[in-house]
Amino acid sequence: MRKALPLVVAALVLAAIAWRTLQQPGRDLAKARTLSLAHAGEVKAAREALAAYETRYRAPEDIWFASDILMRTGDVEAALGRVFDHPVLGKDRATPRRFAREALHLIGWEDGDFARPTIFVGRVLVTLLEAGDAHAEYDQGRRLSEQPIEMLLGYWFEHFRDCSGRPMLRGREFLRKRSERDAKAAAGLAAARPGPASATAGEVAALREIIDDPTWHERQPIAWHLACTAYAKAGGKAGMKKLHEMLQEIAPQAGTSPRAAIDEATLATALFGGGDQLLLDRLVHKYLLEADPKLSAFGAWVVEALLSRHREGDGMARKALAQLWDDLRPEGIEYRERIATALFLEGEPTDALPLSREAVVAALRGEGFNVRSRMLAAAIDLAAGERDALPKLVTALRELTGAKEEMVEARQAPLYMSALLTGLRALLLYGDAAGRA
Repeated sequence: MRKALPLVVAALVLAAIAWRTLQQPGRDLAKARTLSLAHAGEVKAAREALAAYETRYRAPEDIWFASDILMRTGDVEAALGRVFDHPVLGKDRATPRRFAREALHLIGWEDGDFARPTIFVGRVLVTLLEAGDAHAEYDQGRRLSEQPIEMLLGYWFEHFRDCSGRPMLRGREFLRKRSERDAKAAAGLAAARPGPASATAGEVAALREIIDDPTWHERQPIAWHLACTAYAKAGGKAGMKKLHEMLQEIAPQAGTSPRAAIDEATLATALFGGGDQLLLDRLVHKYLLEADPKLSAFGAWVVEALLSRHREGDGMARKALAQLWDDLRPEGIEYRERIATALFLEGEPTDALPLSREAVVAALRGEGFNVRSRMLAAAIDLAAGERDALPKLVTALRELTGAKEEMVEARQAPLYMSALLTGLRALLLYGDAAGRA
């Protein structure tokens, strides 16, 4: 009997392999049909096909396929449930990173097609680069070398927002294929990021051309904003003097001209980012604490300038951030969320933080905050390695994605996407190393 046992086991293994092999053609056909419906935007039909698929195929890879289809058809909440509620995948240390990477690819590129980037590709690329994604490196190079510089502004803006100061950009290497003017301008814009400015004389001159060019000013206000910020940091005393003169000229018109108001906010925040401390109180009060609703959009620029100065060791900016956290009006929740994200989820840890992590997390979970804030609190705890943080983040992400329609109807779609990307970034960077029960 003992001698026959290995033969029985081998026979069972061979039978299982044969059964799986016989099933494979049907599985592949069902996958192809379901995926084609999802590609075509046939949401109802795709989900019906997926339901039929799931009744027959239940292996872990089939669960991943179901998650992919659910995300492609807009149900991220259900996709999270399929993967993280699974008895095997939910315990796999690789699951958070894989789920986040697949979700980010579908957000950054239409239907996951790398030839069709979405408006979110800048932020997605920055996140994937942080995680060491090889395709992100390739796509970064392709975008920098082939696309018109105007199409790259969202990408540059995300690098500008990143408070780590890490040299993720390999701009000069990739930009060699571009025209000399575009290459210098694009590389010069990198000086807008936190950290010491490193623009060459040619790049500084290219920034000055952008600032003086009416075409850039009128048609690409984000590029003009970044150019002013970079010029204040990289242009030295001459750059600061030039921007001060422009501010003095435009300020009298800001009360009557919407475009002049934008220019005033741009120039003032750029000058503060370049080191003009005298503008700090004016910026905080005008655009954050006593802001006319028409000027509220500029508050985000002030917050970014404060965060940038803080990362560069500016003690006044650090104190201003701490005070701002307490003084912001109730409607300033998104500013608090941005401050919390930058301090605890971006950049290298530092002992010179203006706020304690515990106090910020408690506030984000407190009265007056919302589902975005709770998700952010869970992400911060996960990054810090807190026990049970991972299941709490998954729960918060499910709550957030379940509230998508409500947030979109309330015209909060940008805030929803920002929060979702923050949560996925935390899963990608920290989900496999900490925060488990």
